[in-house]
Amino acid sequence: MRLINNESMELEEFMGGSRMPVYAILSHTWEDGEVTFQDFTHPDKAVRSEKQGYRKIEKACGLTRKIRLKYVWVDTCCIDKTSSTELAEAINSMFQWYKDAVVCYAWLSDLPEEQLVPPESFASWFMKCRWFTRGWTLQELIAPKCVEFYDQAWNFRGTKADLSGFITQVTEISGEALRDPDRLYRFSVAQRMSWAATRQTTRIEDMAYCLLGIFDVNMPMLYGEGSRAFIRLQEEIAKETNDLSLFAWKAISMDQMYHGVFASRPAEFRDSGSITPVSDTVFNPDFILTNKGLRLTNSLHQGQDGTYLLDLNCSQRTGSRRRQIGIWIKPHGGGVYGRAKADEFGTLDPDAVGKSTQVFLIRRISAARSVDLEGSHSHAFMFRKGFNERDAIHEPGFPFEATLMQPTEEWDPQRRMFLTNGASNFVGFGFFAQRSDITIGKELMHGSSFLVVFGKNATDGEPWVTVAIPRDGEELFHCMHDLQKLAALGSNRNKRVVVMKDYDNNDRKAVSVTIENATIQGQVVYCIDMFYHDAAIANRRGTDGVKSHPSSRRKGTALKRVSSDTGSLLHSFKDLEYGDLSA
Repeated sequence: MRLINNESMELEEFMGGSRMPVYAILSHTWEDGEVTFQDFTHPDKAVRSEKQGYRKIEKACGLTRKIRLKYVWVDTCCIDKTSSTELAEAINSMFQWYKDAVVCYAWLSDLPEEQLVPPESFASWFMKCRWFTRGWTLQELIAPKCVEFYDQAWNFRGTKADLSGFITQVTEISGEALRDPDRLYRFSVAQRMSWAATRQTTRIEDMAYCLLGIFDVNMPMLYGEGSRAFIRLQEEIAKETNDLSLFAWKAISMDQMYHGVFASRPAEFRDSGSITPVSDTVFNPDFILTNKGLRLTNSLHQGQDGTYLLDLNCSQRTGSRRRQIGIWIKPHGGGVYGRAKADEFGTLDPDAVGKSTQVFLIRRISAARSVDLEGSHSHAFMFRKGFNERDAIHEPGFPFEATLMQPTEEWDPQRRMFLTNGASNFVGFGFFAQRSDITIGKELMHGSSFLVVFGKNATDGEPWVTVAIPRDGEELFHCMHDLQKLAALGSNRNKRVVVMKDYDNNDRKAVSVTIENATIQGQVVYCIDMFYHDAAIANRRGTDGVKSHPSSRRKGTALKRVSSDTGSLLHSFKDLEYGDLSA
């Protein structure tokens, strides 16, 4: 660290530690004619003294002499900005340098001197100063315990403590944060981000670099990376805290449907100043950055249009009340989710119980990728007819409910789809058991269940489906834990209909499955339909049902056969009513 000796007006270098002298520090907004390190160390002293910015350096040195300090630090000339290594070290250390200073002189170049401004107008002029709009001055306000403000003529106008009311009004930073920088950890990530939401820097990267000290993180400087710097800052914060308010931001522009989990700039935290955790963050789930996205396990609540509300364990003040909030996310397959409706927060019912789910949140989504993700349900397997769940009965006449759907990470229960977009091979299954909310009577043997296995092969990409019961398809039940084996067996199985026994061990009822292509929101989806009917109909069709296409069949022929067979089954079942469940 270099300091200006205000007696010799030369730079002296110190390595820190116990030998570090006490010093004052200058905070200001940069203007034309600043004195650089090269100017200050030039053999010809006129080079620096002729610069417009040299006057502020002289003034700062004069103030330090008055309080019997020998050294002062000024950012324009104490850092050799031609050295990328030195610049990176300085930026990563700057918050601490301001914090360690005995006093910080904040020179407001656009605050008129006292005799030019009536006392009643001071607050208005003070709060309009450009100093409150710059990114770097945020840490220069918070880090030092003592900040003295000076007007354009270098007249003292008050300290940070004296003017804290006005400062809080213009910056929305609480008095506690202004008084003691060691208490910054008490403020949520979202709150601290909101303090920078209206500030600006000349270089886009500096909007991230100027916040390092506010979040007590370090990262290398990569000028030229543009907005990627702010993403990296959030990634560094995510490594240091499990405060979920890091994701509590709102998109300013809604020119794309999906966004990543990280904000693109601090301005997106503009409405996050009142967001606080509902409990200590030690009770939050942990999350980790992976090459698949940010991995997190927390409560999901079902929303609309295929979205889910991810609980952030945070609340936000709305008027005189607080509401618990979350963000809307939508699955895209592989357990991967993007943020949807990113211009709003969702409100959670405090009494609602969400489903604990592991998700991978995409870090950043470009406009082009967002368009691609709009079709992420392409070639999904959708359970369209005959599908019930324990807590959601969609088909009252179908006496079975899904008790297990695998693979879990591909299953979107809201849309009843297995998302497979981009997968060359896929296999999944649903296990269905008798519903617990109805009395079936004697038409089915107690405990009747069946397995629907489906998928597509890399060789031709065509869909297949089969159905099995324990007494006729035992091998499928035995390999439910091994999807690879299940695919090998299921893709070559011929069953589309299974006949079930009643209490007298007679063939009484049957379950049939069909599969057909349908267009949903502009994408081809494989729709699986299940039917419950009399066994006599199944016997007329034959219990083998529709033969699945063998993997060696040519793609065009297979597609024609699947479509033809599906149509035949649908024709057979189109006039069916579900069986009498009280028989």
